[in-house]
Amino acid sequence: MAGLAPGTGASIGGDRGLNLVLHMQEDRSLAITILDPDRLTAVLWIRPQENWIDEHQDRLDQVRQTWPSEAPMTYEWRPPQES
Repeated sequence: MAGLAPGTGASIGGDRGLNLVLHMQEDRSLAITILDPDRLTAVLWIRPQENWIDEHQDRLDQVRQTWPSEAPMTYEWRPPQES
């Protein structure tokens, strides 16, 4: 999430299953897309608080201290794939 900035995005999920995509708009609002290729696609548009990235980083640090990255079934954020 450290690289998330206006005009960029990140996603988590597989090529065949559920996929979550975050895309920050130029006005710093977020387009959140949930893709389920077998069922539906849902898009939410939200405007989080100004300091949401800092708060997210704090929570993420707590999670990483509790569950190391070597834990099984760990996901990794990556830039969204172009369709």
